[in-house]
Amino acid sequence: MGQQEDAQGKGDQVAEPDVVAALRKVIQDRRLTKEFVETDEFGCILAGLRETILKGNPLDVWYSLSIAGRAASVSKPMENVFFPIVGQRADAGLPPFEALHDGEDRWYLAKAMQQNPSPEVVEIAFSEIVRDDLGEKARRVWVEVGLAAAKTRDEFLKRINENIDLLFGSVRDRSDTLARRIRRINSAISEKVVTSDLPAGSEFSRQLRILYTGHLSEEGPEDRRLRDEAALELIASLTDVVRLSFAAASDPSSYFIAQDLRNWWRPASPPQEFEAISRRLVRHGAEALHVFARQGLRNNALRKSLVAIGGSSLLGRVAREIVDRDASLPEDLSTWFCTGEEPAKRHSSAAVEALSGERLDTDVSRLLVYVRSSEFDAAATERISKDVSELMPDEGKLISDISGRAKQVSQVVQSLAKRLHISLFLDVGEVVQFDPAQHDAINEGPIGANVLVVRPGTRKTEPNRSPLILLKPRVKHS
Repeated sequence: MGQQEDAQGKGDQVAEPDVVAALRKVIQDRRLTKEFVETDEFGCILAGLRETILKGNPLDVWYSLSIAGRAASVSKPMENVFFPIVGQRADAGLPPFEALHDGEDRWYLAKAMQQNPSPEVVEIAFSEIVRDDLGEKARRVWVEVGLAAAKTRDEFLKRINENIDLLFGSVRDRSDTLARRIRRINSAISEKVVTSDLPAGSEFSRQLRILYTGHLSEEGPEDRRLRDEAALELIASLTDVVRLSFAAASDPSSYFIAQDLRNWWRPASPPQEFEAISRRLVRHGAEALHVFARQGLRNNALRKSLVAIGGSSLLGRVAREIVDRDASLPEDLSTWFCTGEEPAKRHSSAAVEALSGERLDTDVSRLLVYVRSSEFDAAATERISKDVSELMPDEGKLISDISGRAKQVSQVVQSLAKRLHISLFLDVGEVVQFDPAQHDAINEGPIGANVLVVRPGTRKTEPNRSPLILLKPRVKHS
């Protein structure tokens, strides 16, 4: 088929083949139906399209593949008509790629090629993810093709970074065009990267850092407004990645991205919105650090990266909140978690004294639980003594005396507990999620299941020290 003349005003846009224009007109007029497929007119169009796809020059082939994708999107029966032609060309090999002028045409081309993701198509996909300036719909389809072909998420990011280097050069610069392109790429891939079932890979955070800040100079984009918008967008995406991916949350490289973005404002300070997102990022990182601590591990590299972007004061406050919520960490680990240092040494005359103190804490804990139990309720005992006194005055007085002693014992125990910084936590009847590190279960059940508290626990909370569980609350699985 020959090509139509360029329409005036379209600049250097190349005309599409006649058969493509004819099929486009049929689609626009809503004539592409099952009835039309039976006509001689359609048979002629289909034969011409197949001829152009298989034997046309490269640009005509890409136009024809695009219109085939557009026609296939009309209905399910049309998929069965047009996609096999696309598959025949993919199996026979593709010509050198030439980008189409119209964004919708690029989108339908991407959807057509998605049906046959050969290695050639995958190469085109990664190139188009980076090359296409404004074709966001097409870019998102190419992202799906690239992810489907990748074995890991870091491989997916690496191939994108390689194509950025090919298009923009490997030297870091302050190109605003490059910054805008990175924003568009991130917008297309951020959700997919977070929700993908692919393994993260050992270099996931490193490749993410290269994508976000590794192609640009340390000063960031030249345009101030673009720099602010890009930094806010990228740190927000980073926070989502860290929140939903433990692989990213546990890798110090993830937090260095935030440090790179912060440097775009040096020597000035970032805006408040950036700082607010940074604080959320530190909180997510602290949760990952807590996971390591619960396993008895001090991830110093991760802790230092969190201090680098949020400061030791912020991390200390966040860590303290986590420790207050989970008092199961050993004292040395919880102190390191909150301060990065080892706990201050206790001053005692001998190891025996320390052991004696621990036993005292345990004994007082049990007494505190006993005096708060329903069986030790002085008010209830006093009511019973009054009832008994009506029939048996001597016995009623004895019960009343016992009630008074019980009240005195309770006051002494509570006073002693206060001096030792021991307090109850969780009340009888509360429903909590089972954690064997914090709860003592009467019967077996899964971790995280809702359980009923049947006896409170105790913990010791001394100044400048992390809370320490002395007596675990007893719980019962329903």
